[in-house]
Amino acid sequence: MTERRIDIIYRIDRPCAQGTIEIYGDPDMGWYEARTLENGEVIRDTGRQGSFGMQYGSAAIALRDALNHDEPPQGATPTERTIDVLDDLVAELKGTDEKERLADILRETMDEIYGGGRWPTGETLPLTFICGVQINQDKGRLWDNVAVIEGEKHGYVAAVLDVDGKWHEGWRGDTWAEAFAAIGAALDVSGTEILERELAEARQKLEALQPAIDAGDQGAQNDARLLREHEAAIVKRLEAGEEGA
Repeated sequence: MTERRIDIIYRIDRPCAQGTIEIYGDPDMGWYEARTLENGEVIRDTGRQGSFGMQYGSAAIALRDALNHDEPPQGATPTERTIDVLDDLVAELKGTDEKERLADILRETMDEIYGGGRWPTGETLPLTFICGVQINQDKGRLWDNVAVIEGEKHGYVAAVLDVDGKWHEGWRGDTWAEAFAAIGAALDVSGTEILERELAEARQKLEALQPAIDAGDQGAQNDARLLREHEAAIVKRLEAGEEGA
């Protein structure tokens, strides 16, 4: 009998309480679950919901929902209460193809209600924010230098702290859920994707410098030389199979 494979995809500190959040599953089979641990004990595990668990098809969405579930207590709005009811219903619908299809429809409805159909993805986030989130996670300082901040006028901001002590906005949304989703999306961007975006940005900057270079601007020529060296280094790393951040 083949042993069921379970990998830990993410393990991050809880943002608003002691303990950790783990996303686990089998990437080859395409299923993922989320569990929250406090003082070494599992206090929430989507794998225990319903008969078969939530069985997320994406590690990023499992992480997003785990972070959102763990956000600071707030007065529940009618929308949030609706989402809670739908979430419980989805957990009960696992088991048959017909129920799975209904669960998928409910998931899409939940995303539309809570995220307005605009959940952040890696493609929509600034590269500096993605790298900042991943570097701080690797150093074990995720929630020291990455935070969800209430906006001065409205909404919530997912931000990363730079070495000079300044917060840089990565995503601004109407809810805590969207902001935490941005942090989850940043963690889910692969190192290869980061290098490819760095390469594209370097080439865009080179293209923008071309008129000044053609005009004989010495400063532009020096900047272009540095960008070409950076471009060559990125290409070399990609060819070697290295990853960014």
